[in-house]
Amino acid sequence: MSSKTLFLLMAEFEGRATVKLGDVLHYTNFKTLAEANKAANMGELMIPAFRMAQSQKSPYLVHLEDLAEAIDMARQEAKDRALLLSGKTHVVIKQPKKQTVEQSGPLRRGRRTQREAISA
Repeated sequence: MSSKTLFLLMAEFEGRATVKLGDVLHYTNFKTLAEANKAANMGELMIPAFRMAQSQKSPYLVHLEDLAEAIDMARQEAKDRALLLSGKTHVVIKQPKKQTVEQSGPLRRGRRTQREAISA
């Protein structure tokens, strides 16, 4: 996480460590607070959101460090994608992992060992 991003967020939100989820909606892909609250309830929000009280009426809060980290990760992904699309970086093709064969024990209830089952 860039400390520059965190300091800019702290300046935007007047030095507070946590802010209400409704105040940071413009950093998420949700248009309404109801959509963001629903995503936070389901754990689908890109930023960790929490409540200070156990009440359902208490608002969700977001820590600015978590928000800064999410912004920096999104920025890095966008930079990588832009470099890849512009052809300025090498494309790395991932090779599938080779299967390792254990020498002892059957693969299933039958009589064949794992080596025999793979070679068949």
